[in-house]
Formats: sequence, C-alpha cells, structure tokens
Amino acid sequence: MVFAATLFCLPSAARAQCPVFDRQFQMTAASRALDWQTYEFWVKSNRGQIELCACQWQVDGGEIVRVPRLHYFFAPGRHTVSVTVTDEAGNRRADKLVFEVNFWSMHNNQLLWFAYSFLVLVILYYWAVKLIYLFGRRKLSKATNDFLAILDQHGYVESMVRKIKNKYRKK
Repeated sequence: MVFAATLFCLPSAARAQCPVFDRQFQMTAASRALDWQTYEFWVKSNRGQIELCACQWQVDGGEIVRVPRLHYFFAPGRHTVSVTVTDEAGNRRADKLVFEVNFWSMHNNQLLWFAYSFLVLVILYYWAVKLIYLFGRRKLSKATNDFLAILDQHGYVESMVRKIKNKYRKK
C-alpha cells in the first residue's frame, strides 16, 4: 500500500544531452532513505549526465512515472522499484531494486513516541508507588526501600512528603 509520491522533473530541453548507450555503458539504480518510509531513487552510471536521459520508474508494478529522480513514501513491507533508461537513439537499459521497509526502525517516529511514553509512564508509576508508601507510613523491607530510592537519591520526595504532612498537622 503506497500512500503518497512526490516527483521532480527536469525541463524537456535538458534531455538533448543524454549520452548514447554503447557496450561500455553501465548503469544501476541507487537509493537512500530520507526518512523512516521516504526514499529517494536515481540512476548512477559510468558516464555522467544520466539524469538527462528519459527515466521511467515503476514502483511495485504500478503506474510508470517519467522523472530523473523519484521520491517515494512506502508502507512497511517488501517493495520493488524498477527503472528503464532510454537514450536519444532509443537504446534501453533497465535495473531493479528490491528492499524491505520495516516498522521496527529507529527512524520510526511512532516507535520512538511509544518508547518515550512507556518510559514516562514507568517513572510516573514509580513516583506514585513511592508517594503512596510514604504517605501510608508503612514499614517496608530493605529491598523495597532500596528500589524506591533508585530515582530519589537526594531524598526530594521524602522531604516533600514531610513538608506536606507537617503542614496538615499544624492545622
């Protein structure tokens, strides 16, 4: 499932300088990830100015797009990107890239937000448990006290609880 595509074109007047393909001509499709699911594709060759040739891109067997560089946004999964390059004489060369877009990637903003949210919830849970025990005046085991002291090495929570208790005792 492809969500969107952004395409960039060169003016047609620039295509007049495309090199003619001969036996020594070599080309390959290249790509790089711009973001978690956004990729840029272009053609590399052993001769310069390949971007001036007519490039036809096809993503996952879909619509053919005629642009020198392709920017594409993919859904997670396995994808195939094919390119066919045609020179002024009508000679054609083709290449294909097959790659995987993973959901579990550190470039995935949803995954990072989930990790940050989980960390914040763990810290809030920790502080809530510590406050409940401190306000409840329960005697705790040494292991529990050591666990609750992990994030409060300077005693800020305990001093805050003492201040609140003293404030309500005076009334």
